Amino acid sequence: MSQASIPFLFGIRFCYDINMRLKPFIDLATVFQTHGFRLWLIGGSTRDYLLNRPVLDFDLTTDALPTQMQTFLPNANFRFAHYGTVQMKQDQYSIDITTLRQESLYQDKRHPQSISFVKEPKLDYSRRDLTINAIYMDATSNILDFAHGQEDLSQKILRMIGDPYLRIQEDPLRILRVIRFQHSLGFTLESTLAKALQQSLPLLDYLNPQKVKQELNKMLVHQPYEAKLLLASYGIQTD
Repeated sequence: MSQASIPFLFGIRFCYDINMRLKPFIDLATVFQTHGFRLWLIGGSTRDYLLNRPVLDFDLTTDALPTQMQTFLPNANFRFAHYGTVQMKQDQYSIDITTLRQESLYQDKRHPQSISFVKEPKLDYSRRDLTINAIYMDATSNILDFAHGQEDLSQKILRMIGDPYLRIQEDPLRILRVIRFQHSLGFTLESTLAKALQQSLPLLDYLNPQKVKQELNKMLVHQPYEAKLLLASYGIQTD
């Protein structure tokens, strides 16, 4: 085999890989493009794909408004369209498609007072929690990474976008999300985030107990004994 053929064959393998592992996203991206809109893989879906982990469900974001999506996604669930979120099922996959947006201040330690839809990912990314969850990838594998999440993926670091103290105050459920990612990924917390998380633990008392239980259950699915030990190190009991 000639050296010149190696990159060509690698490209074939890469295209096969992205098309097989991300087929629901690739198929939907074609539909959106046909109607003049863009679609990106985002959140845990991009993160897990780049880490070569299974992509079990699909988080997507788009410049299309929910009212526009209604014209070409007739079988989707538009129950949460006023928040910009459209939900679908495709084969065994759950798919969430959220319109790019900006958010105002949080009024109840859980929800922003208002949202406004935008057209560019650069206006959307700062509302997301961790850098590794703010990597946008289109169907041709082009990546937009305004928060340098790929660097944190390679260094196995959990880093909050913006001031971690303020981001946790906005939504204290982020405390449990960070701990869950620490457990499932084996990543290290960036020092400022580690301090902010420890000092913000009392904010968990403001949360709906059912929401807390749901987040803990997500964590306990994977290596429950180790998960309980990690939670106990933060003074969080699961029983």
